[in-house]
Amino acid sequence: MATTLDTLDLDLTASRAPSQISFLRGVGRAARKNPLGAVAGLLCIFLVVMAIIGPSVAPYEATRVDFNRLEAPSLSHPFGTDNLLRDLFSRILIGTRNTLGVAFSAIAVSTILGVLLGVSSGYLAGAVDLGVSRMIDIMLAFPPLVFLIFFLTIFSPTYLTVALAIGLVLTPGTTRIVRGATIGIRHLAFVEARLRWETARFASCTATSCPTLPRRSSLSPACKLALQS
Repeated sequence: MATTLDTLDLDLTASRAPSQISFLRGVGRAARKNPLGAVAGLLCIFLVVMAIIGPSVAPYEATRVDFNRLEAPSLSHPFGTDNLLRDLFSRILIGTRNTLGVAFSAIAVSTILGVLLGVSSGYLAGAVDLGVSRMIDIMLAFPPLVFLIFFLTIFSPTYLTVALAIGLVLTPGTTRIVRGATIGIRHLAFVEARLRWETARFASCTATSCPTLPRRSSLSPACKLALQS
């Protein structure tokens, strides 16, 4: 029995090895084709790692102010000190977590709002499309910096409000992209077939559940088709 389990473990290990090797080869080919993208990816990974372990490896506290003013970079202060007697290297390591947190939160807000507004505008069209388009035009009429100052003046500048304000600034661009993509696929065959099927199904359910259904002559063609089937 033990021999059989050992054999199965070896087989699983052997089956996983080629997939891991192929994945690494794919990453290597992508890095060779786009070296700038590879460098950017490594930089992003480095920033994420620093955001996770930064507060633990920072040599000093971010609020410590007992250093020399505007000290040049040295071994004890790799990035020097600022005019408020604080170590810049420690503040950058600790602040990376907050910066990336605000960035990811803002992207999440803009993505959620942009997808909802863009899909609704492109799919429903009509008055919904007009209303969303006018709202996006109004948001684009304000310069981003003016909008941020106005928003943070009304609401106190906290972590959440800053992320929400930046996300709202990025929402119009995301909405336009999603709206254009939705309009591009809304008239494709499989989408129209799905819409007709849903309409016919709704009409059939209505005819079955409502005993006071009007005469068939007053129904739409889709409802008539559902009732005849």
